[in-house]
Amino acid sequence: MPGVFEGFTVVELADRRNQFAGKLLAESGARVIQVEPVGGSPARWTGPFVNDERDADRCLDYWFWNTGKDSVALDVTRTPGADLLRRLLATADVFIESTKPGTLAALGLDYASVAPSNAGLIYVSLTD
Repeated sequence: MPGVFEGFTVVELADRRNQFAGKLLAESGARVIQVEPVGGSPARWTGPFVNDERDADRCLDYWFWNTGKDSVALDVTRTPGADLLRRLLATADVFIESTKPGTLAALGLDYASVAPSNAGLIYVSLTD
């Protein structure tokens, strides 16, 4: 039986605060593309770790919250990375981000900047 979000593409700007939302959408059939910083998501260092070996690729917490997602590493603070994110958002159905307010506006990645290329984009901001 297909998931309720089968055929949807979600772009998740990786952060511990929005991993649960992306996980729910992935488990419901959406293709979730997690965008991590080039050095990897800070969530990879949360632990616990397999055999207590502290390593970004052995973090059980990270594995749990991100199973079923695709991942790409981009430096969205630089033009090439921001341009690639814009290209992803132009064809996505949902964008989930949890940066500090104003961060993406300064990079030209706020809703007003990306909506003209995808009027149907659902732009979700999770903030403190």
